[in-house]
Amino acid sequence: GKGAPKVSGKGHWTLGKTVVLVGMMGAGKTAVGKALAARIGVPFLDSDAEIEKAANMAISEIFQRDGETFFRARETEVI
Repeated sequence: GKGAPKVSGKGHWTLGKTVVLVGMMGAGKTAVGKALAARIGVPFLDSDAEIEKAANMAISEIFQRDGETFFRARETEVI
């Protein structure tokens, strides 16, 4: 169907949509995400790392300076 993954001739997947893993802090989203990305041959992006790169500061600094509401809004934009 629409957005369904397709396998190329090299065994790599072409995804029609983004895969997002959601869970509590420390649940293993990054570990599972990296393993899944490696397994199906697609890039892995970590939303926290992307936010830190864009803000040029650590997540803890964003929380301290701007608060959780601000961080969650940025997180929603990234995802």
